[in-house]
Amino acid sequence: MLERKGLLAREPRVQKVPGLIGVLIRTPRFLALLLVSQTIYLGYAQRQWNLDSCLNYAREHHPRLQLRQSGQQRAQLELELERRQLLPSVGLSLSQDWSYGRSQDVRGLYIDRSSAHSGLALSGQLPITSLILKVHALKMRRLGVDLASYELANEALQLDAKVASLYFSYLYAQQRAEVQGQQLRLVEGKSQQGEAMLRVGRWSRLDLLDLEGQHSRELLALEEAEHGRKRAYLELLGELGMQDEGMCKIQLDTIPMATSMVFDSADARQRVLALSPRLAAYSKQSEISRLRYQQVRWSALPSLSLSGGYSNSYYRLLHPQPSDLHLPLSDQWRSNGRYYLNLQLSVPITQLSHQSKQLRLAQQELREHQLRERLVAQQLSQELDQLLLDARLARKSLGLSEDVLRQAWVRYQAVDRSFDAGRSTLLELSEARLNIKRAQLEHYRLRNELALKCYLLRQLLE
Repeated sequence: MLERKGLLAREPRVQKVPGLIGVLIRTPRFLALLLVSQTIYLGYAQRQWNLDSCLNYAREHHPRLQLRQSGQQRAQLELELERRQLLPSVGLSLSQDWSYGRSQDVRGLYIDRSSAHSGLALSGQLPITSLILKVHALKMRRLGVDLASYELANEALQLDAKVASLYFSYLYAQQRAEVQGQQLRLVEGKSQQGEAMLRVGRWSRLDLLDLEGQHSRELLALEEAEHGRKRAYLELLGELGMQDEGMCKIQLDTIPMATSMVFDSADARQRVLALSPRLAAYSKQSEISRLRYQQVRWSALPSLSLSGGYSNSYYRLLHPQPSDLHLPLSDQWRSNGRYYLNLQLSVPITQLSHQSKQLRLAQQELREHQLRERLVAQQLSQELDQLLLDARLARKSLGLSEDVLRQAWVRYQAVDRSFDAGRSTLLELSEARLNIKRAQLEHYRLRNELALKCYLLRQLLE
């Protein structure tokens, strides 16, 4: 009691913390902020996640999507820069120079005087041939923005498909662990009546030993199923970008079943080809290659540029004499001002062979992108046909698996009653129980496979 009183009589630990940390801990605002942050974290950790929650989290936090978003923003900035390249180049220059000893006067004659010269020039240049190339470059940048958007959408679809696959894999691993736990409970139920059946003579000592062996095997199978569940859980969290496996608990939500519209849609192929961002991305790449080919053709032509401007100057002597001719600023400004216009044509001679090879290279690149576009369209059609075939088979097999599972339970109950009556062996009972396990696992596998196929079909068709 004395020790407890002494302990209670001590000063609170917070009061002994010196310095700034102790002041912060004693601050009510800091304590309230700490409490709110802890509450938010606990609420986040206790949150139950379904498929939509996992998909939304992955879209917001996955590095691959963030990288694609950065690429999209970069493409938009490059487009803005390319638009400014269409403007003609305009420049203003100011000059000031001094000549000491001998210099030119306003008549252009050198005299023994020091002078100063001030100049102003406003010039502009418009490369006509380069303007056409810049227009093509601007179109390519616009297509690059569209390409970045389609690549982002395609990356999001691939991420959704990966997360959905891992999600349903985890659901199957969880269901497998539940089935294995049910098998263990069935064996334990028989083990509890083993001694009583042995005393009345319905069981032999060998049957009891066999049942103990089955119990050990089911325990081992349950451990393996739990290991598989934890591994599937960690793989899902890794794809979501989470590190702490205790952050969330996956909720077994209601899996939406496919409708007949998904399987029997007559225009499914046209919808897939029209809505696929992957095919649209390859189509944009083909258009960019076509513009690049035209750009290379224009660059092989002679370049024509137009330039013009206005210039003026003011001349004065640093130490003028009364006899020197010196015009005022206003007179020189009216006399020295001049406008000029220049038209220049440049014909490349030594670069003709190099440009012809560039033209062939651009043509080859265009052909390759067109072939890739056709190949992607063919792959999408094959993926659609395979998904439709697998989904139809899974839906039909799921209905049959329900009948098999129901029959397995009916047979197990009949064999169980026959075993209690002494008319069936432990081997027959074990075989009937394992048939239930196989039927349940097959049913859950087909159920998750059908849900995944239907989700992938909705991705392609919507």
